[in-house]
Amino acid sequence: MTTSNAFAFVVTGLVMYLAPGVWPDFFQPHGLDGANTSALWLAVMSPVHAGIGLWQVFCNEVRPLWQLVIEWEPASVVPNLQPMLSEY
Repeated sequence: MTTSNAFAFVVTGLVMYLAPGVWPDFFQPHGLDGANTSALWLAVMSPVHAGIGLWQVFCNEVRPLWQLVIEWEPASVVPNLQPMLSEY
């Protein structure tokens, strides 16, 4: 999965989570307890959908960057004085 696909997963997961609150006419309660099966399904699956997208963004972008940061060795600020001291 590419990074753009992963971001699309995150956005669609967010839209799925917000849909019952934004468009309540499409999610009329029909259960005995006043619940809607579609709204419950979206409430469960939207974090899963967004989580898959976030995991892929982490794997594609954050993890390689973190590995570069860990492997980076900064240049020494103090010059190597050993050759200069061997003359004395």
